[in-house]
Amino acid sequence: MMGRAVRPALLALLLLAALGGQAEASPGAALEAVTATDPAPAPATADAIRAAIDGGRLIQARMMLDRNREAGMPAEGHEGLEADLLMAEHRYSEALSRYLDLIRAAPDDAHLLTGAGLAALRLGDKAAALQHLRGAVVLKGVDWTAWNALGVLSDDRGAWADSVIAYDKALALAPDKAAIWNNRGYSLLLQRRAQEALAALDRAAALDPNSHRIAVNRQMARGMAGLYPRVRGETESSRDWAARLNNVGYAAWLAGDRPAARSLLARAIEASEVHYGRALANLALVEGRGAK
Repeated sequence: MMGRAVRPALLALLLLAALGGQAEASPGAALEAVTATDPAPAPATADAIRAAIDGGRLIQARMMLDRNREAGMPAEGHEGLEADLLMAEHRYSEALSRYLDLIRAAPDDAHLLTGAGLAALRLGDKAAALQHLRGAVVLKGVDWTAWNALGVLSDDRGAWADSVIAYDKALALAPDKAAIWNNRGYSLLLQRRAQEALAALDRAAALDPNSHRIAVNRQMARGMAGLYPRVRGETESSRDWAARLNNVGYAAWLAGDRPAARSLLARAIEASEVHYGRALANLALVEGRGAK
């Protein structure tokens, strides 16, 4: 228990802007001037590449790594950065392979073990993920992502006591990470602890008000807590209003309030401007006409 780069066209625009105050010249002359006066770019530092990865500037990070490699001046720890970049690019199999190669040489590196655990989790290998993450959290320098992922895996097993410890550890390292508060809230939802879940999800929403996932989980928590929506929000679209009614209605059913669930789901179907298959399926479930 569970987040952007310079394109070729933009580079061309930047070049035109840089030349805007100069006399017009032929492409060959401009190229000759740049080649003659501009030194080769310095190799990117590990910190700069890390900042690009963490900031979602993945194309820039890839360019910096490739440029360093071609110049024969890789940044310190470039192999680990390469694995992290593969992970950020959602190339999980390649990332896992790279992490495992590096772990053979550095078996006590918490960052590499965490990366391997997260990649394995993304690939659905929960046993391997658990092994790597458990190895990571006993080492110096472990970060919140390892504990957070252990919380997710504990929830998956229904090991609620373990997930509480994991999320506590994650929050001790990163108290203002919305993802941890969201996962803790979702864990409490699974345990049918609606009021506690809502408190955690309110905290998550305050930290990341634009997260759709947090918003949906919060709607579920409100439904399970018996806090049902009465009117559509002033700026809420009919689609979003129907989705909110559906989510809260389903949560009401999970909490055992069948009459409220039936009413909310019927309102969701009525509010939707298109055929709302999910609400219809949920209503059939509430009325005992669907598979449980």
